[in-house]
Amino acid sequence: MKTLTILLAATITGFFSGIVGALAVLSCAKPPAVFRAHRFELLNNKGEVISFWGQDPDNYVLLAFQAPAAPTDRTRSQSSEGQSRGSDAFVRRTLIGVTGNGNPLLKLTSADGQPRLTAYVNEHGKPVLFMADKHAIRLVLGVEQSDTPGPDDNTWVLDFRPERARLGMSAETIEGKQYIRGFSSVHTDRVVFPELEP
Repeated sequence: MKTLTILLAATITGFFSGIVGALAVLSCAKPPAVFRAHRFELLNNKGEVISFWGQDPDNYVLLAFQAPAAPTDRTRSQSSEGQSRGSDAFVRRTLIGVTGNGNPLLKLTSADGQPRLTAYVNEHGKPVLFMADKHAIRLVLGVEQSDTPGPDDNTWVLDFRPERARLGMSAETIEGKQYIRGFSSVHTDRVVFPELEP
């Protein structure tokens, strides 16, 4: 009986000593200051990737949000056996990031994956915004690059396409001084959108 009491006391003492030791180690442990990874993914309840943060095949570093593709595109993303290929049934709807050459980018797309709004800052620090419908770019706002793009491009436009209206200001250098001049043009004649013809 004495031996059993000693064994029981030793077991209980060891158990509680282990708990105290583990708590002491955990209380002293510091959380890591930096997490490193090539890609982070957010999954929906079905295990499908709906968002990621990482580098894409074009070397863009992106925070991207995906949503189910339009029905016509989803059927195109089916394999020959008729099974969905997971994330191929999704399109990137919102992208925020940096292009391969380091320029900031924001892109919003429609359910078919086509860009509807794209904003970026070019390599010379000048911003440009594009808006499009399902056929073509319809509005451009920002700096207009010359035939030889560079940091001195200072023509700023609001351009409605296809060539219906333009408003902006252009810059020119004369005898070492830079001047700006406003301009506007409006075409009021009716034209058929070529892509909308029956």
